[in-house]
Amino acid sequence: MSAEAPFLRSSQAAVRSPPSQLSSWRLKKVQALVEANIVGELRLGNLAAASGLSRMHFAAQFRAATGLRPHDYVLTRRIEQAKRLMAQGDKNLAQVAFDCGFQTQAHFCTVFKRLTGLTPARWRRQHIAARQLVERAPARASLPHCTAQSPAPLRPAAHLV
Repeated sequence: MSAEAPFLRSSQAAVRSPPSQLSSWRLKKVQALVEANIVGELRLGNLAAASGLSRMHFAAQFRAATGLRPHDYVLTRRIEQAKRLMAQGDKNLAQVAFDCGFQTQAHFCTVFKRLTGLTPARWRRQHIAARQLVERAPARASLPHCTAQSPAPLRPAAHLV
């Protein structure tokens, strides 16, 4: 049995349980720190310190709780902030990038496209076009109401038969 004992210990050491999730109060503290410093420099050490954990322990628990690495979470929040700023339409993309904590417009555009599938300029054009479409749409109250008569059955056009 002593010959099996080292084998059991080494195989048991290889099996690790998944990391526990970050407690809700710690997660809220980190989320508040990210929101308050979205423009500033957010490092893993700062986020871990806010949660009261070591960097590696925090990173594992944060990912277990959110499904994202801390850096990816920060980038996602920055892109959401950028969408809000771009929806207002009064700032150029370089200013939006800097206002969301990106050091360069190129990095901002790369991250934006990776997370949304669109370039920032294309996203802005589509968002503005959709907003204008909604603004031009007639109000539902002004649409004619349906009559009680049932519509005539659809028949194929003679040239298609």
